[in-house]
Amino acid sequence: MYGTKIKAIRMARGMTQDELAAKIHVAPNTYCKMEQDQRKNWDEDLLQKIAAALDVTISDIVSPTPIIMSFHDSPNSVVGNQTITISKEVLDILQKQLEQKDAMIMELLKKISG
Repeated sequence: MYGTKIKAIRMARGMTQDELAAKIHVAPNTYCKMEQDQRKNWDEDLLQKIAAALDVTISDIVSPTPIIMSFHDSPNSVVGNQTITISKEVLDILQKQLEQKDAMIMELLKKISG
């Protein structure tokens, strides 16, 4: 449900799965399952821990809209006018998010138009 977006944010922050798992106090294999969307229940406490560790809001995670963020090693560094290289994997994840959003919009439009 939120795993794809969390993974994209984590990668943009330059964190490994193990690092984020440690920050939110879950086992690495449990965290891996979260990114693979094998988790059914996302309680607010868990989402808050993930959001805090990634320096984003819960809304950034649960919103169907991709978030705009800087892709760099540290969430606290200033990017400015510097050229940023984004890995193909991150671009693929963001593309998937956009495709999912587009599909949701098309589905809603079909329901509205009857």
